[in-house]
Amino acid sequence: MAELKEVQKQVEDNTKTLDTIKQDLHTLRHNHLWHIERDMESLRKTVEKMDTRMWAVLILLVTSVFAGMFGDKIFNLL
Repeated sequence: MAELKEVQKQVEDNTKTLDTIKQDLHTLRHNHLWHIERDMESLRKTVEKMDTRMWAVLILLVTSVFAGMFGDKIFNLL
């Protein structure tokens, strides 16, 4: 009889623990993950802007190097 009461108490404790875990998972899924997804989207947009700026700077750099190398020759031809 005492063993049955121990098993029932353990089942009740496990049920409470599972309910707590379910509630925590629900909170994580519906609150924290949403914030993480929003932050990741913001970071993605920031990286895209930085990527565009990097390409612009690279194009300007290459253009200025070629202009320095061939600028005088082009002006002499004109």
